[in-house]
Amino acid sequence: MTWEATVRAALAGTARQPPAGEPDPERAVLAAAAALAVRRLAGWTPRRGPVPAAEACPPEERRAVSPAAAWRLAALLDGDRPELLPEWLELAAAGHQVVPPRLLPRLLVHAERHAPLRGAVLDVIGRRGRWLAGQVPAWAFAALGDLDQAFETGTRPARAAALRELRRQDPAAALRRLAEGWPAESGEDRAALIGCLQVGLGPGDESFLEAAGADARKDVRQTALTLLARLPDSRLLGRMRARAAAMVAYRRGLLGGKLHVTPPRRCDPELVAGGVEPKPAPGVGERAWWLSQVLGMVPPGAWPVEAIEAAAATDWTATLLRGWAAGAARFQDARWAEALALLWSRTPEKARSELAFSPELLLSALEPPDRDAVLLRVLARSPADGAHLAAQCDHRWGADATRAVLQALPRLARPHSNLAAAAARQVGLRGHPSLRAEADTLAAGTSEAPALDRAFAAAADTLHWRATMAEELAP
Repeated sequence: MTWEATVRAALAGTARQPPAGEPDPERAVLAAAAALAVRRLAGWTPRRGPVPAAEACPPEERRAVSPAAAWRLAALLDGDRPELLPEWLELAAAGHQVVPPRLLPRLLVHAERHAPLRGAVLDVIGRRGRWLAGQVPAWAFAALGDLDQAFETGTRPARAAALRELRRQDPAAALRRLAEGWPAESGEDRAALIGCLQVGLGPGDESFLEAAGADARKDVRQTALTLLARLPDSRLLGRMRARAAAMVAYRRGLLGGKLHVTPPRRCDPELVAGGVEPKPAPGVGERAWWLSQVLGMVPPGAWPVEAIEAAAATDWTATLLRGWAAGAARFQDARWAEALALLWSRTPEKARSELAFSPELLLSALEPPDRDAVLLRVLARSPADGAHLAAQCDHRWGADATRAVLQALPRLARPHSNLAAAAARQVGLRGHPSLRAEADTLAAGTSEAPALDRAFAAAADTLHWRATMAEELAP
């Protein structure tokens, strides 16, 4: 059997395409695959005749990182603190530096195995890295030398990366390019490409996104509607604002504000077109489900922030909070996110599940400075709650937030040693390296909990490591 025949038999099934003259077709296919695989690994016959010369690599435009920074990258790729590799890539890209040629193959292999890092890797491999990626099929995600060709014929990750780069250069032209071939794209490709429009998102994308909002594929619809909601003057947002205002009205009075809540009685076609999923989540009533989704599609600033307190006096408390939290995250409303996080902190721990929103997810949607501001407010109110949120924050903290967490940790050593240890680990990974002296002071003390002392020492050590890394990558 040839390799092609073996593959066809395996894919179609031996019942539909059995090997000719074989009494045991399954065994025959497996034996042929094993023998042919060894043969393919053993060697290959070179082509006869002249071999066309490969296109030369274009000259690099940016300078390579320092030898010390290159050594540190090699250590990261070898498994020494691999969790800091994203930060190394980000710092190198911020300084407009590229990886030296000798490390490009190792970095591309790493990106091949770790898809979430590919975008950051593309920012630091330069022209040489993209040229090299074009020579190896498995690295096609980074072969963006010719953006038009990469978008037309590349793999799905390469096409998405090329479209993002085209959007950075000319959003309108990139949209036209996408729209031309959109009807012929597969569902998987549409899902991979629609999110690229967040780069350079603007009013000119509205009509295309409205059409994509009716796509047969759910994830395409959801992404299109989310992007439409981020356009402040989109027709979708205007319609949803009007619907939400009719459903939830806030009235101020002498004794405080009151909410009048009128959830939808049915999920009409206009709500579905606006992104509302008719089928409720398990344990949630239909009307509550529809209302929370409508609120999540509208900036919560449409209501005064005092409405959060008034929600407790209604029969729809969890529904309102769930919707407002979704809206605060979608529209990155720091004021509402802070108010909701403080409400979570004031609520007794046993009752927090009734709030129906996650403060961790809420914070993760904000810009880093706004996350720090919310974290500082929660820390000031409750060091334990602040440390809990800090342990979940995966952004790089500013100096003020880092200092506040460091000052809170000793107070948590006895009653919440596990929480303090988790927050200490995040100090090392996310804290501002300029606070390494304060971390050294904390590590020099004793908490009467050996595991916690080790966490403090590890945090200080990691801060020093990151500080040195930043100095090596300074522009």
